[in-house]
Amino acid sequence: EKEEQLRLREQQIKDAERKKFLKDKEQREKEEELRKEEEKKRKIQEEREIALKLQDEEEERIKEENRRIQEWEDKFDQEQKIKEEQLIKKFYADELNKPDVNETEKKSEPEINIQSADKAASETLLCDEILPQLDRLNADQSVILKLTLPEVNNSYAPLIAHQNVLRVVALSGGYTRPIANQRLRQNAGMIASFSRALLDGLSAAQTDAEFNQRLSQSIQEIYDASVAGEDASLC
Repeated sequence: EKEEQLRLREQQIKDAERKKFLKDKEQREKEEELRKEEEKKRKIQEEREIALKLQDEEEERIKEENRRIQEWEDKFDQEQKIKEEQLIKKFYADELNKPDVNETEKKSEPEINIQSADKAASETLLCDEILPQLDRLNADQSVILKLTLPEVNNSYAPLIAHQNVLRVVALSGGYTRPIANQRLRQNAGMIASFSRALLDGLSAAQTDAEFNQRLSQSIQEIYDASVAGEDASLC
């Protein structure tokens, strides 16, 4: 009987220990699940913070890129304006000595609106007006003409061939770069002086590498069109 009691007592102790073990195990598993859940939440929060930081950095980069592009465009436009004013002053220099010249009749740049319904006729008139002015130049006087790409191919051929004209350079005039390049190729002797068409395709959202690659591609395309026009003038 004593042995039976001892055996039962021993069994009770084992059962109690087993229950305690299972309870401890269950508690540990719950704690581990809670720890994993907290870790998951912490990682999600960290990822969210990193994403917000990257978003802020990207917005700041775009702002800086916009500022840099605007600064570059302003500088480019200013340089172009100075060059154009110098060319115009040189072209109309002989007019300054004429007593009957009215200041209000001087034009800053002979650019024709590409949307004009009379663009071709206007270009013919412009060419006819410029030629007599060129004929009045001295033999040692040379000019560069900056004109919108003509509606009729080679409309400015008489200007290009004039002995006092160093170059006739083409304004893109608002045409997209592909259209401006196509028109330039079809006008023998003209070369590009594009600004708006040069910037076509550039964006503040581009990386430095993408921006530089696109700009280089634009320059190459415009150069190729200019060379094509030059080659055509030699044929």
